[in-house]
Amino acid sequence: AAAQALTQAGLPERLPLTLAPLKEFVSSAEEGFLRNAAGKRKPLDCLHSHVVGLFFSAEWCPGCQRFTPHLIEAYNSIRGKGKQFEVVFVSADRSLELWRKHTQEMPWLLAPYPGTSVMKAYGLNSIPTLLLFDGDGNLITADGCKAVMQDVRGELFPDGPWAGQVPLTETDAALLTLGCQQMAHAVLKGADISSDPAHPVHPDPLLQQVQGILAATKDLVRALPQQKPDC
Repeated sequence: AAAQALTQAGLPERLPLTLAPLKEFVSSAEEGFLRNAAGKRKPLDCLHSHVVGLFFSAEWCPGCQRFTPHLIEAYNSIRGKGKQFEVVFVSADRSLELWRKHTQEMPWLLAPYPGTSVMKAYGLNSIPTLLLFDGDGNLITADGCKAVMQDVRGELFPDGPWAGQVPLTETDAALLTLGCQQMAHAVLKGADISSDPAHPVHPDPLLQQVQGILAATKDLVRALPQQKPDC
């Protein structure tokens, strides 16, 4: 799932798949402590067992300005439900003064300023970017921004887009089912097996396999996360 997410997000193929670069940076710059906007220090261990969003952003970036309020809404909603979710902001701001202005309303934890070395370690060259990691610090998806926009209230957290799953639209589900039905028809036609009720045939292993594929496809479509019509 992580590899697929990297491709979709257009991020480097060799992107580190853990929180190690962040932890090394924080351990070196702040002796292993993060801070919130009020200046209160918290140890890196507080991230353990949480889904962690590593949020790369800057005050001067228009896309970041549009996205940040959505992330704040998702963050407050998810944590308000008592779920284990934390965000760490990594700054690409152009000065310490702008960083302070940018972070004063942020409800989450802050990596030391500047965060350019962390961005370089992850090979990032575009913002906003939200990398999501599991409680053990392993990458879940590099497309966290899309997860937020698809579920801004966090109703599906920690599943659905938060787990790197791409939700199906009704059109996607219909096309998937139709494609499998056409494949099954082609297989039956090539095997010269009649599906006409007026000309029944004895049970055939191939027919049974095709029917099994169709049934499995319907189950798969029902199991996959469905995108809401207003998304």
